[in-house]
Amino acid sequence: MRRIFLLLIMIGVALLLASGVALAAALSSSPDKRTVQTDGAVRTILRVGSKIYIGGSFTSVAGEPRSNLAAINAKTGRLTGWAPKTNGQVRALAASPNGTRIYAGGAFTSVSGIAHRHVVAISASTGRVERRWKTGTDSAVLSLATSGSRVYLGGRFLKVNGRKQARLAAVEGATGKLSPRWAATADDDVQVLLRSPKNSRRIYAGGQFKRIAGHWRRHLAALDPRTGTPRRGWRPDPCYPVIDLAATSRSIYVAGGGLATQNCNAGGWAEAFRSDNGASRWRISSNGDFQAVALLGGEVYYGGHFKAIPSAPPPGDGKRWVRFAAVERATGRLDARWKPTADTGVWAMTTDHKRKRVYAGGGFRKINGQRKQGLARFSER
Repeated sequence: MRRIFLLLIMIGVALLLASGVALAAALSSSPDKRTVQTDGAVRTILRVGSKIYIGGSFTSVAGEPRSNLAAINAKTGRLTGWAPKTNGQVRALAASPNGTRIYAGGAFTSVSGIAHRHVVAISASTGRVERRWKTGTDSAVLSLATSGSRVYLGGRFLKVNGRKQARLAAVEGATGKLSPRWAATADDDVQVLLRSPKNSRRIYAGGQFKRIAGHWRRHLAALDPRTGTPRRGWRPDPCYPVIDLAATSRSIYVAGGGLATQNCNAGGWAEAFRSDNGASRWRISSNGDFQAVALLGGEVYYGGHFKAIPSAPPPGDGKRWVRFAAVERATGRLDARWKPTADTGVWAMTTDHKRKRVYAGGGFRKINGQRKQGLARFSER
C-alpha cells in the first residue's frame, strides 16, 4: 500500500509539472509583524548583504528620527544606526559592486548638512557622506544602477556636473566624474535603470522616453554599458511608460502604465520580454499602474495602484487584486495563494533570496485592514 501511495504522489506531481502549475512555496499574504514602520512614504528599497536600505519621504522609522534614509537588519527586522539625512525625497538607491558604498538619488540638495545636488555617495557601514565623490545634477535623479567602476544616473535632469547631459549619464564610481565614452541622452524621463544579471553586458533603461542616443526606443531600451548605445535589433516597444524592472538571464519583467494610446488603456501593464530578442512572453493589464516588481522563485511579485486585473489568466480569476499581485514567471498566470491588500499605492519592492522574503514600500498605512505604514515584509508560509 505504501508503494502505491508513493506512486500516486509521484504521478500527481508529474501531472502538475506537465500542466505548468508552480510548486514553489507561496509567501504568506500577511506581512510579518516585526517589520519596522515609517511615518511617511517609502519610494525605494535596496538589499545589500545583511541590511535592507530604504529611501523616501519620512522623518522617523520605528519611532526613531530618520530623514528620508534608513537601514534595517535583514535578519532581525530591527532598525540600525545608519542615519544620513537628506533635505528632500529619496527616489533611488544603488550599491557599489563591493557593497561598501550606497548611492542615493532624489530631489534633495544637501545630505547630512553637506551640499549634494540630487545624488550622493554614502558609506554603507557608517552613513557618512563620501566627500571625494562629487556629482551633481540640475534636477531630480529618479534611478540609479552600478556596473563595474561606473554609476549610471537616470531622471529629469538636463545637466550633470554643469555639462549638458539630458536624463541619462554615467559617472565614475570612485570620483563622480562624467565618463568620457558615454554619450547617451534621452528625450524624456528615465524612471528606472537595471544592470543585466551575470555578465552585466547591458544596462536596461525604462521610462517616459521615446528616443535614446538618437535611436527610437519607446519606453524600454538595452544599452551598452560602455557607450550607452542601444542594442541593435532589441526593440520591445511597450506602448506604456515603464516604471520598474526586474530581470533574469532569459527574461526582463516590466511594471508600467499611466498612458492611454491606441493600443494601451490608461491603466497599468505587467509584461515579460525575452532578453535575447525583445519578444513578449506574456502581458496583463489592470485598472491602475503597476509600479514595482520583484522576483522570488518561480513567481513575479507586483505592487502598484491597481484594484483589478481582469486580463490575466485564468479567465474570471483576476477581478479584484488590490495593489498587490503575484504571477507565475513562465505564464503570467495569477497566483491566488498570495493576495494581500493595501489601502493605497505600493511604490517599491525588493527580494531577500537568502531568507525567501519580499519587501514592499509605499504610501500605504494599512495592509489587510491592519496598521502597517510605509514598509512591509512578506515571508514564506
